[in-house]
Amino acid sequence: MNPEYPVGFNLNDDHFVAPATFNYLMHRHRDNLSKGRFLELGCATAQLTEMLLEEGFEGRGMDVNPLSEADFVDRGVIEDMPYEDDSFSFVLSCCVLDSGVFPAQEGRYPKIMQEIYRVLKPGGMYLAGER
Repeated sequence: MNPEYPVGFNLNDDHFVAPATFNYLMHRHRDNLSKGRFLELGCATAQLTEMLLEEGFEGRGMDVNPLSEADFVDRGVIEDMPYEDDSFSFVLSCCVLDSGVFPAQEGRYPKIMQEIYRVLKPGGMYLAGER
């Protein structure tokens, strides 16, 4: 599966969303991020993933159509992630589940949530930021 981003999708938004999200994570969730590996779903350009790695956290980014070729970014779909069970202590997604980028997500929510919790370690945290 390799969908195109739709007309009107503004990749430049990532330059504003990633720093704001990073600042929020550092202020509110630094301790949670420090407990183990993180996974950013829908990482696109991987700017946020890279900022977290540069801060010293361990993790990966994943996107159905990544716009980054960095070695810490994986290609995959949320319903069938290429990771083992209990792989991450912190999973985050920003503007993914309700982004409008890939329409008709509503029927996919149960499988998406099952898969997120499959890769999340017991006691881990999932943080979704939507518009």
